[in-house]
Amino acid sequence: DRQNNHAGGGTCVFVKRSLQCRRVEFSCSASENNFEAVCVDIISSQIKYRIFVCYIPPYHGSKSNENLNDLIASLEPLLECDASVVMMGDFNFPDIRWSGDELLPTECVRNDSLVFVEMVSRHGFLQYVTEPTRVNNILDLVLCNDTFAISGLQVGPSFSTSDHNSITFDLFFTESH
Repeated sequence: DRQNNHAGGGTCVFVKRSLQCRRVEFSCSASENNFEAVCVDIISSQIKYRIFVCYIPPYHGSKSNENLNDLIASLEPLLECDASVVMMGDFNFPDIRWSGDELLPTECVRNDSLVFVEMVSRHGFLQYVTEPTRVNNILDLVLCNDTFAISGLQVGPSFSTSDHNSITFDLFFTESH
């Protein structure tokens, strides 16, 4: 639940009832600056996923770098786990260019974008969204550190009143869910 009345952004996770799920608690001082993140573990008998859904507001000057560092510092301990990690959401980095073939960042301009790209590289994430999700920009990302976890990703029309396109994908489970 939001602690302020900020318009735009937001995070939410829905999990199918047949899946075992638990919320992973963490705190972040960057949440005072409208950064939002929700984390859950989804566990089957064969595989475990740690899923983050994040919202990073658009760039707002020099404090953005400091705020992003705070957010990353609060998330990074949770990235070191015995699960495949999926991080998705609206990250608002229009200056990052992603290579469609290699699923890696190829270029960025802003300092806060570079901080984000370094975190992606440090944790072995690949980015699976290869077409624009808002106007001509890839702002909404699906990052994963397991090359076999994500398949069938598609960018579709916006959902409800959102000004971003929707993203759907399959998450690999060895059981049928």
